[in-house]
Amino acid sequence: MIKIDKKMEYSLLVLDCLYRDREKKYSAKEVSQKYNIAFDSVSRVMQKLAKHNFLISEQGPTGGYKLKDDLNNISILSLITAISGPLTIAKCLKGNSCIQASNCNIKTPIELLNDKLASFYSEISIAELFQL
Repeated sequence: MIKIDKKMEYSLLVLDCLYRDREKKYSAKEVSQKYNIAFDSVSRVMQKLAKHNFLISEQGPTGGYKLKDDLNNISILSLITAISGPLTIAKCLKGNSCIQASNCNIKTPIELLNDKLASFYSEISIAELFQL
């Protein structure tokens, strides 16, 4: 089954929080307290979102994080890629060798499914996901 991990959950929480109050800058501490999530986890996610240009980070006493772009312009696939790396639904697609590799009859169908999912995720914006 395809699942999203905690980093993706926290990323979506952060993006939703910053979107709903676009005029305010949020610190990782504020977000972690608002959603009762460990500060370290939120901080790492927000830093990664800023590194990949989803957020703007402003330093100083009045600093914090803000959205860089409209959530209509950010696809789920771009978020997945930024937070978790390339979309891969099976370990063998990551280049990991598999003991069944020489006898595998499903690698091509798995690759096709992975490509179709990537295409599907690239067509859904975060705003659409949140129904904003």
